[in-house]
Amino acid sequence: MRSNMAPCLHDGKVSVEWKVAADHMLELHWVEKLGETSPEPRGAADNGGSGSGTRLIEGVIRGLGGNVDTQFNPQGLRTTIRVPAPEQELI
Repeated sequence: MRSNMAPCLHDGKVSVEWKVAADHMLELHWVEKLGETSPEPRGAADNGGSGSGTRLIEGVIRGLGGNVDTQFNPQGLRTTIRVPAPEQELI
């Protein structure tokens, strides 16, 4: 499993982790945590994340045979993307 922590807006954090699950699906977990001085998110939570970027990402993932689960909450965003893992070994 690989992980990356990087600063986001202000003092928030972004965490990205991935693994190949037992069912041979590549799982990518993206978590954004708002910091104390981060501005309130606008739009995404209000419209259920149905903006054009969200629809594009979800369409591409579905086209690959996968799915996207996104949850908006006051602390930030949690997204899990699952797609079939390639047959070859991942580096």
